[in-house]
Amino acid sequence: MRNHRVLFAVLLACGVLLSGMTFALAATSALPAHSYIHVQLGPSETQAESGRLLLFAIDAKDAEAEAAKHGGKVDAVDANPFRGSQNAVAAREVSRIVPGEVIDIDTDRRAFPQGWSKLPPGDYYVQAVLDVHHDYNYSGRDAGDLVSPVVKLHLPAAGTPTLSLDKTLPRRDPWVLPPRAPKALQAYLADARAQSRDIDFVSPALSAFWGRPIHMRARVLLPPGYVANAKTTWPTVYFTQGFGGNNDRVIGELVSVYAAMKQRKMPPMIWVFLDESSPTGTTEFADSVNNGPWGTALTTELIRTWNTTTGWTPTSTAAS
Repeated sequence: MRNHRVLFAVLLACGVLLSGMTFALAATSALPAHSYIHVQLGPSETQAESGRLLLFAIDAKDAEAEAAKHGGKVDAVDANPFRGSQNAVAAREVSRIVPGEVIDIDTDRRAFPQGWSKLPPGDYYVQAVLDVHHDYNYSGRDAGDLVSPVVKLHLPAAGTPTLSLDKTLPRRDPWVLPPRAPKALQAYLADARAQSRDIDFVSPALSAFWGRPIHMRARVLLPPGYVANAKTTWPTVYFTQGFGGNNDRVIGELVSVYAAMKQRKMPPMIWVFLDESSPTGTTEFADSVNNGPWGTALTTELIRTWNTTTGWTPTSTAAS
């Protein structure tokens, strides 16, 4: 009888063990697949970096068809705001990476429109971008960001590919108009630049809200024939740019306005092109519990300070 009890206990233990192994195997097979890519900070870089690491992938056939319209080379893979799901994106935060260091990015953990392991198998162009200022969602890649070369990969990859962040993007000169800009606009560029002034104002109200200095920026265009400290007064237009605009991206508009005034197609006025960009979108110069008192700062600080300290002589204002 005692032997029977021992045998029963052994069989029961084996049954429990086998059931546990079966459950573990089933649970393991149910785990979602994850794919990884190595990203290295190029050994030629001279300092540690941090930021938001972004990985972009696009179907090779789509990329090559689009590149064929512009010279035939795929030299960048980027998000497309008008075709959001055309490109796959994966991301992770990088608190610190030193030259030569390699980190992994899980392309299924934080990915859009889906994890990369679920992408249709095939060839893709892939590029890595380190967004050092955390402002890619507003302005895209810009000066100071690091990028890798564009690499053609077969996904899902058999191994773990490596991309290297070898290039730091330089600052673009905003006063160099693109080649496609009309020649008539190019002709007025130098004169418009001579009549332009940069404004960088630290707002007491916004600085108090954020607990650090907050700058309000703008480009001011003075009309042709403007003479400082003269008795002539000028209407002033305050121009806001909308989402995607900033001080560097307003030059084409500024030169167009100058040309119109010079050609007497527009009355001479002082134009203030306000920069309302922020990492999370445009401030709209509205008082906000999230962004701070931008409206108050504009109307009671910035405009008032300009009118009393710059020597400009506006007579009235209008918003655009």
